[in-house]
Amino acid sequence: MEKNESGKMSLALADGDYTDEAELHIFANAEEAAPAQAKGKTVVYDVILEDRDLSDTEKTTLRLLNENKEKVSVWQKNGEDWKELDTKNRGKYVVCKIDGTEGTLCISYEGAAKKTLLFVCMAGIAAVAVIFGAVKLKKGRKQKKQTETEE
Repeated sequence: MEKNESGKMSLALADGDYTDEAELHIFANAEEAAPAQAKGKTVVYDVILEDRDLSDTEKTTLRLLNENKEKVSVWQKNGEDWKELDTKNRGKYVVCKIDGTEGTLCISYEGAAKKTLLFVCMAGIAAVAVIFGAVKLKKGRKQKKQTETEE
């Protein structure tokens, strides 16, 4: 039921056969810390699938929104520990199976960290190029000035 910022895509979808009364909810959980092993930008969600015909012992297949098609990892919290889930990319979603019909999940956007690192490296290279150009220009002006004074 919950959508992305544009309101066009669901944050999560559940695969399977459900009754007409089934509802899937996904809420951001800012109080829960991401697993230490997670890389890049992380978002923690609480997911709840409600349907009268479901039991808590089943595996639930979820599609979690990955709009930018980044490399992601998905983690499920079991007690105090986090367990990394197997994932498959399906368009703008990543598919995973969670234990039960509800849980706390962490999506780790690893591609975001790589993009940030690439941006920082490119900015550093640009800064070095600007400094090199400025030094070279200054030396050129100094040599020109010396040449003019010698004449």
